[in-house]
Order: sequence, then C-alpha cells, then structure tokens
Amino acid sequence: MLVLAHVSDIHQDDGYLADETLDWLDSGLADAGDTSAFVCFHHPPVVLHVPYVDRIKQNGEDRLAAVLAKYSNLEMPPAIAFHVLDDDRRLATHYRVVTTA
Repeated sequence: MLVLAHVSDIHQDDGYLADETLDWLDSGLADAGDTSAFVCFHHPPVVLHVPYVDRIKQNGEDRLAAVLAKYSNLEMPPAIAFHVLDDDRRLATHYRVVTTA
C-alpha cells in the first residue's frame, strides 16, 4: 500500500498534518493489516540539514511518529519526502528517504 499524505493547509509554507489527516492515515494503516505500507510526504518530517527545506519541514512530527510507531507493516525506511530543494531553492532531488532514526 502506498499512502500519500499532504499538508493540511496549502496556504502555509511549512507542513502540518491536521488531526483529521493523521486519523485518516492511522485508519488506513490499520485497515492494511499485514499488507506492507509505504508513507510519502511533500514536506519532510525531519531535519535534513538543508536550511531552506528545514524551515518548511513538517511540524508536529511527534504526532506523526506516534501514529507510525503503532504499525509493523511499514516498509523500511518508512517514508520519503518529495521535491526537496537545495539552499538556492533549486530542485535537488525528486525525493529523499526519511528515516526515523
């Protein structure tokens, strides 16, 4: 199962998953049972040490981590983030692996 989660307010530069989005993610992962799941984001939920990206990273990542920690069906690494930009706001990668460590 591939889960694509986007920020809740598209008018904000930084990322934030609303409670409703986290509930949807939680429910979807629960419904997947033993089926492998891979979660993707637009805004990475961790610091990547790229200043521009770190300023717009997903906030409330502890809430996301609490949901993901409940499931053993997540593929490792458990998530990727798309459209990571470099310091000059140029597209550096189309995706970046985001680990929980």
